[in-house]
Amino acid sequence: MYDDGDNIDFLYNLQPHGWSTCLLSVNDDIYTFAITHIFSCPIADMIEAIMLINKGAVESEFVFPGEPGGCRWWLRRNDKQHHKVIITISEISDFFTKAEKEQEEVLVTFEIKKKQLSTLIYFQLSKIAALLEDKSYRDKRVGEFPFVG
Repeated sequence: MYDDGDNIDFLYNLQPHGWSTCLLSVNDDIYTFAITHIFSCPIADMIEAIMLINKGAVESEFVFPGEPGGCRWWLRRNDKQHHKVIITISEISDFFTKAEKEQEEVLVTFEIKKKQLSTLIYFQLSKIAALLEDKSYRDKRVGEFPFVG
């Protein structure tokens, strides 16, 4: 498990036609996730999971669905340092089948301060909201972002 939360970054690229790409950098290792918006609103699911942790939940999770697989993000509050969260990201083979977490392939586990995680996510969503003010950008992504401008 990586425990240096100071070397983590997050990029969310809202692409047209129901897809997004997420890049996560953890200590110079880069993880790329292709995300479909067809089955759910992955951005809203991510926000909800992070809000639950920030409101005091011990754990929460969300899935970035692919076709047919995806990636599960499991967030768990650090038992001793409640201002930190441990995130485990695992690959799921089928978005529609509920597999046990133990059967999933873990891609990465890292620890990050809740404030740092929220800041990284907030600025990506702010970026998307600002880009959606442009008509040509917005017209190619209608209904993909849970924000009314």
